[in-house]
Amino acid sequence: MKKTLLFFILIITAISICACGKNNKAYDKHSDNTETSGTSSENNAQKYELTDILNDKILFTDEAGKSVCLKNYRSEKYPDLQITPDKYTTIDLDNDGVNELVLYASPNFGLYLVFHEYNGVIYSFEFTERDMIDLKQDGSFIQSSSAAINSYVTLKFSKDKYTINELKSSENFNNAPNAEWTQITDEDKTLYNRFLSGKAEACDKQGGKLKISDLSDNNSTEYAFYDINGDGKDELLVRSNLLYIFWIKDNKVTLWHEDLNYVKILSDKTLLSAREGTAPEHTDYIYKILGYGENELYKTEFSEYRSDTSRKYFANGAEISENVYKSLFNKDLNSKTASVNWLKK
Repeated sequence: MKKTLLFFILIITAISICACGKNNKAYDKHSDNTETSGTSSENNAQKYELTDILNDKILFTDEAGKSVCLKNYRSEKYPDLQITPDKYTTIDLDNDGVNELVLYASPNFGLYLVFHEYNGVIYSFEFTERDMIDLKQDGSFIQSSSAAINSYVTLKFSKDKYTINELKSSENFNNAPNAEWTQITDEDKTLYNRFLSGKAEACDKQGGKLKISDLSDNNSTEYAFYDINGDGKDELLVRSNLLYIFWIKDNKVTLWHEDLNYVKILSDKTLLSAREGTAPEHTDYIYKILGYGENELYKTEFSEYRSDTSRKYFANGAEISENVYKSLFNKDLNSKTASVNWLKK
């Protein structure tokens, strides 16, 4: 009886193992390895967006068979080429119902990278500017093989390869609309505008959620895009009851700095606030330089006290002479206000 029962259990276990082997395909976005089942590749593609390549969130396989992220990508054909992504578009190049990502990766040289997903793996292909001219929304483009031969073509992908199908001579103009490109530098502004419109939330300093309505002060709220820390990228400035400065961190709008709403933004990308006081009459100043990260590179507080007979000067709580005060702070006090284009919310 026990032998019969053991035999029955072994059969059930074997059936279970076979059933497990027929589960949905597992996709590892950092690996080329996939286990196939009856699941289609479209289901795997839903686990990521091709545009995640731009943020180095997923790897792709280049034409040499290497698995890399965009920041580490090097062209095999042009090894000295600097990859500086400029713009991108998503288009169904082979008319199979699934978009490819086309990246203009080196404007100085003229190099496009095309990313195509097959069975859970993303493959990249290089095209020079002469190989991909006048890209259309229907996936067609002109390919020039010589000065006299130009033709509209489309691509047909097969795993890690592609073929070119010639459509027609360029003398017969393709009336399809041109591809719509998104500038890489505009990505941050897109995220900022979604936050401003209330379509997305920002992160506060503690990692919590923050809505634009949380900052609104009736109809007086203003906003601007301005590079406040000199890193070459615009931050989002929102001015209501306070000045809020947002930046993009981990592809999310994130509150970086809060300040007084009357703080002056100086032309050298520094902040200066001034507050008048009495008894005795005085002016308190706070001067700040913001860093590239979540910190203040420099902050100092200084004051000028005035009476009918004398003046006194202070820096960070210590009294200093008039000459030292002027040598330290006259340049900041005389700096011009930055040209910030404030817009009404």
